Amino acid sequence: MIIGSEPQYATITEVESGSFVLVKKPKFATLIEDWELDVVPQRVCIADLAAELYCHLAERWGIGDKYLIPPDSRGEHWDYHVEQLMFVGPIVNAELHGHNNSLDKTTYIQCSFSESTDYGVLEVTVTDQGPGFDHAELVAAEATARESGIREGFNYFRTAPKPEFSVGYALFNCIRYCDSVTWNQAGNEMRMKKRLYTS
Repeated sequence: MIIGSEPQYATITEVESGSFVLVKKPKFATLIEDWELDVVPQRVCIADLAAELYCHLAERWGIGDKYLIPPDSRGEHWDYHVEQLMFVGPIVNAELHGHNNSLDKTTYIQCSFSESTDYGVLEVTVTDQGPGFDHAELVAAEATARESGIREGFNYFRTAPKPEFSVGYALFNCIRYCDSVTWNQAGNEMRMKKRLYTS
């Protein structure tokens, strides 16, 4: 299976069941970013690919049909959160912060869904070829933000400098809403789990 509504820029290919690679094409480099004007076509291209991947897998595994995503503490529907926080956010972060959108580096995505009588568990692992980052500092900042009650962007609570172009929500919200989020020691592989309940 090859995913990509604009394959001239980038595609996600399933190399074996549940194992995907994101590859950028030479034309991807022509998508010029201007962060001051909030013109970010490379980020949008990768985000769209990640959302397409989620839609394919949701249909494959019956997410939203056989399996329901519980609402969050504010009653918001989790389907959007699963797409954005387990697919779009981590994959965009891998490309933007891990690879600096380099054409020479590849993002790997491993997805699985295990079923039991009353629930299923969605597991997503995103691996980039970048140097990684201090994920312990990120986890500590999220805990501080949650306990403080202060309405600020999550980057407000970081003790280390934030990455360039960091908005400060994707990985923080992923930590908050997933049942489990872990990294390898280097910080360039992120593993997420979320339990979904049968309808």
